[in-house]
Amino acid sequence: MVGGSCLYENTIIKGINRIPNIKKKKLYKLRKKLNNKNIKYLLKKLKKKDYSFYKKLNNKKDKRKIIRALEIIKITKKKFSYFLKKKIKKRPFNKYLRIGLILKRKYIYNNIDKKVNLMIKNGLLNEANNLFKKYKNKNKINALNTIGYKEIFKFLSKKINLLDCIKEIKKNSKNYAKRQILWYKNKKNIKWFNPKKKKKILYYIISKIENK
Repeated sequence: MVGGSCLYENTIIKGINRIPNIKKKKLYKLRKKLNNKNIKYLLKKLKKKDYSFYKKLNNKKDKRKIIRALEIIKITKKKFSYFLKKKIKKRPFNKYLRIGLILKRKYIYNNIDKKVNLMIKNGLLNEANNLFKKYKNKNKINALNTIGYKEIFKFLSKKINLLDCIKEIKKNSKNYAKRQILWYKNKKNIKWFNPKKKKKILYYIISKIENK
C-alpha cells in the first residue's frame, strides 16, 4: 500500500471500530438536518447525549466529527463512546512492514512548489471552476473541502487574487506535509529511507521477507 494519509494507513494496519450499517436515505435526511445547526447547538446536544465522548473530543470546532457522533447516537440508540470502547476486530494478518520516504525539508517544500505549479499548468483552475459552477454547497462536500479546491473557490468567489490563491495552496500543502512528518516522526516501527535509494529499500524488503 502506498500513500500518505495517516488515518487511512492506521486503519488498514490496526483496523477500525465496527459500527452497524445505516441506511443511506435515513442517514442523509438526518445529516442534512444537523448540518443546518450551528456548532454551539451541536456541542450542547452531544454533551447531553454522550458526555464521555464530548469530554474526550480534542477539537470542539470539528463540526463534521460532532455530526457523525450524533448520527450514530440517534440511529443506533447507543452512545458513540460505546462503539469506541468495543474491541477492534483483528486484521487478517499479524505482520506488516512500514517504510517511510523522507527528504530534507527544503527539498520537500521545493517539490511542493513544483507540484502546485504543474497542477495549475495542467488545468486545476478549469477543473475547480466546473465544480464551482456545479455544486452550491461545496463546503459540505468533503472531497471538495481539500487543499487546492478550497483556495481556488476563494479566488472564484473573488475573495483573493490568483497569485495569493496559488501562494495559499503552496502554504497549506507545506503545512499538511509538516503534520504528516510530525505524525510519523515518533513511530518506532518505520524504517526511513531517501526515496532515491531504491536498491537499499529493495534489499531491506527482501531481507525482512527471508527472515520472516
